[in-house]
Amino acid sequence: MKNYAELLRKVLHEGHSVPDRTGTGTQELFGERLKFDLRDGFPLLTGKKTSFDIVKKELRWMLSGSTNTNDLDCGIWDQWGAEDGDLGLIYGFQWRMLEVDQIVRLMVGLEEDPHSRRHIVSAWNVDQLDKMALAPCHAFFQVNVSGGVVNLQMYQRSADLFIGVPYNISFYALLLELIAFELGLIAGELIITLGSAHIYDNHIEQVVEYLSRGRHPLGTLTVRESDICSASFDVLLEGYKCGAKIPAPVAV
Repeated sequence: MKNYAELLRKVLHEGHSVPDRTGTGTQELFGERLKFDLRDGFPLLTGKKTSFDIVKKELRWMLSGSTNTNDLDCGIWDQWGAEDGDLGLIYGFQWRMLEVDQIVRLMVGLEEDPHSRRHIVSAWNVDQLDKMALAPCHAFFQVNVSGGVVNLQMYQRSADLFIGVPYNISFYALLLELIAFELGLIAGELIITLGSAHIYDNHIEQVVEYLSRGRHPLGTLTVRESDICSASFDVLLEGYKCGAKIPAPVAV
């Protein structure tokens, strides 16, 4: 995860002071990129405690098509939900509940025409943005098959580097591993292109603390079963070690 730490350091020292929707204030750079080769290990952040259980729960939740926090069984979306837990037409709805089920279309397309350049899933539905509790931060992703290796690139319009991005990295790394398993291929590179890459002003002390720490070797992920069209998978992460949790407030 060296490149993640390098991006934190770059934004901290070279970022511009930019106001934001939440009123918190940020240090920001635009158009940055992160790349991880999953053959080197599973990119779950090791410099601070990052819950793999939350990553798995959120991926299952979105793949299921649910848009209600009551189905998630963890608190990461609670700040945006209504009293009944409804979040509007967010990721799960866009992925699974439109006239075309984008996840089914993705997997069928990868099986039938793996080298197509149209293996894209989008959550950025312009006509329905006003019906979402929060507009999609990770807006769309594209899957590529080349030389027996599956790669995935995701575009993230808004990237909370300290809290959100570590989970986004592991979320899409897990999705890539599952896709590769179902295709009988190797999971290769995860590339994340970032629009607004920012550190909130009330996360700066935590970022400095993180950057002062050492890092552990990455753990190894084994996929035992997967059917992402049914939001079902069984995985095992071994050898994961991490530093202590660094608490930080979420900007809402």
